Amino acid sequence: MTHITYLIGAGASANSLPVVSQINSRLDGFIEALNKDSNKLSHEQSFNIPKDGNRTKQDWHSDLIDDLHWLKVHSERHHSIDTFAKKLWIKDQNDELRKLKLCLTIFFIYEQLVNKVDERYDTFFAAILGKNFSFPQNMNILSWNYDLQFELAFQEYSDSRSITGVYNWLDIISKFSPNNEREIKNLGISKINGSCSKIYDYRDQLIFDFSTTLNMSYGVEWLENIVKGYALCKIDSDFYSSLSFAWEDDHPGSRIIQNTQILTYQTEVLVVIGYSFPYFNREIDRRIIREMRHLRKVYFQAPDGDLNGLIERFRAIRPDTKHLELAPIDNVGSFFLPDEL
Repeated sequence: MTHITYLIGAGASANSLPVVSQINSRLDGFIEALNKDSNKLSHEQSFNIPKDGNRTKQDWHSDLIDDLHWLKVHSERHHSIDTFAKKLWIKDQNDELRKLKLCLTIFFIYEQLVNKVDERYDTFFAAILGKNFSFPQNMNILSWNYDLQFELAFQEYSDSRSITGVYNWLDIISKFSPNNEREIKNLGISKINGSCSKIYDYRDQLIFDFSTTLNMSYGVEWLENIVKGYALCKIDSDFYSSLSFAWEDDHPGSRIIQNTQILTYQTEVLVVIGYSFPYFNREIDRRIIREMRHLRKVYFQAPDGDLNGLIERFRAIRPDTKHLELAPIDNVGSFFLPDEL
C-alpha cells in the first residue's frame, strides 16, 4: 500500500476558527462578550481557592479581560501570535510566554464553544474511518494546529465524553502526551505544537483542563469555570501548557520531532492542507520533510491564489522537487482524498 501523510495547517480549520488575518477582530469580539453586563461575575463571592487573597470572581474576570487585551495589542504589533510567541521565547521572557499560552488557550476554547466544528473534519472522518473507528493502515497525520478540531469531530463518532479519551482512540502524540515515549506505529496523529487545553504545574500535576468546558453551553456557568481555571493558573504562575510550539526545545525528554520523523519516514504521498510553510517553522519542516526518503508526490490544497507561493516555499524546504510530482488542488470544499488512499 502507498504510505500517505497529511500535513495540516490553520487553513484546515478556517471554517470554524480565525486565521491570522482574523485573530484581532475575533479577540475583540471575545473581549466585548466578556464585558457585557450579562456576563459580569459576582463582586462579593470568591472562588475559595488557596492563595487567591480573597479576590472576588469579578476581580479575576477583569484580570482575564486585561490579559486578553494585552494579547490583542501584541498580536496587532506582530505578523501573527506565533511570531510574538517566538520572540518571547528567544528573549527568555518566560512569564509573558506562559501568559500568552494561557490567553490563547482560553480564546481558542471560546471559539470552539461558540462555533461548530469545521464540517470538513466530519466529512474526512466519514470517508476514512472503518468499523471500530479504524484508521487506514497506510495513512498518518501531521498537524501544526493547536486547536481541537480533530478531537471534537471524532467525538461524534466515538461518543467519548473527554478529549483525553479521544487522544487514545486517535493515537495522538504530542510533546506532553502520556504516549510520547511509546513505540511509534505508522498511523495516528502527531500534533507538534500540542493542544490548547491543559495547564500543568511543574510537578506535572494538572492545574486545569479547559477542554472539559466544551461540554457546557455558553453562559455565566461556563464563564465561571473558565475564570476559575484562569485564576488557578495565575496563582500557580510557574505552569506549563499542553500548547508547546515545536521550536521550544527546552523540555527535557521530549521526542516529538524525532517521533514525527519516525511516523512519517515511509511517506510516499504527502497531502498539504491549509499550511503555508511559514519561515519560522522552516527548520522543523526541513527536519521532518527531508526525512521522507520515499516521497514521490505532493498534493497542495489551498485557494487558487495561494498555490504558486505555497509550492515555491515547499521547494525551499525540499530542493529535490525535480524528482517529485507536485499537484495543486484549488477546491477547498472538503479535505482532498488522493487516489492512492
